[in-house]
Amino acid sequence: MRFAYLIMAHDSMEQLKILLHLLDHEENDIYLHIDKKSDIQEAECSACVSRAHIHTYKRYAVYHADITQTECQMFLLREAVKQKHDYYHLISGHDLPIRKHSEIVAFFEANKGKQFIHFASEECQYDAFIYYHFLHGWMKKHPKSILMGIAWRLEDFLLRLQKRLHVHRRFYYGANWFSITHELAEEYCRCYKKMLRKVRWTISSDELILQTFYKTMATGSYELYKQEESPGNYVTSARLIDMSTGKPYVWRLTDYEELIHSDRMFARKFNWDTDKEIILKIAEHAAE
Repeated sequence: MRFAYLIMAHDSMEQLKILLHLLDHEENDIYLHIDKKSDIQEAECSACVSRAHIHTYKRYAVYHADITQTECQMFLLREAVKQKHDYYHLISGHDLPIRKHSEIVAFFEANKGKQFIHFASEECQYDAFIYYHFLHGWMKKHPKSILMGIAWRLEDFLLRLQKRLHVHRRFYYGANWFSITHELAEEYCRCYKKMLRKVRWTISSDELILQTFYKTMATGSYELYKQEESPGNYVTSARLIDMSTGKPYVWRLTDYEELIHSDRMFARKFNWDTDKEIILKIAEHAAE
């Protein structure tokens, strides 16, 4: 099988080197975006790969929960679909495969044609999603501005006004990390402009765009993987993610047994500064 790995990275070159090494196989194409604000160099990343084909970019200054995050992932997918791949895997620079390459290939071969998309629930009702947040992007980019107080008050006023006017937009949501087939990726990319306009003034648009496209616009017959499972365990995305604290738990050496005995292909999140030993141990386990 031919895979396209779409990686969004922003820090920790040591950790990124290990991720690239684990993905360095002839069947893989790597599309790596380095945050424009990062001091990581594209050439240094390219030098980490000898067998896979790697494409590196430094196009966007990405901000968490901002539309720039969504624009970046759509850019990577649009670049990748220029060549046909069996699956497109979106991961971050803080993720790792927790299976050998041959095991990952066998897993997706056994589930060929299925879409690995996480849905948190049915149609979402959160204020961050269903209302327009015109100032959110500006506030993310200017956190220390003397105008921040005014921006917050205006944002709150606009939110209350929308509720009074019964503004309500229809979105579906879930984790932004996915593994999808070429057929779905191609159709999704054909509609990318419309979808970006649809989610532009939301918060965390990257958690809405694919799920909403799948539920409201996709015309193909695309089978989802294990949707009967609990959305809280992220099995539908083939990723091991612990969100019990409200944000991704950072895996540690004490979690090694849980990680290697998991039925998932990838895990997030790892952090070199928090516990580099688990990263090195997983790298040894997943190497091939």
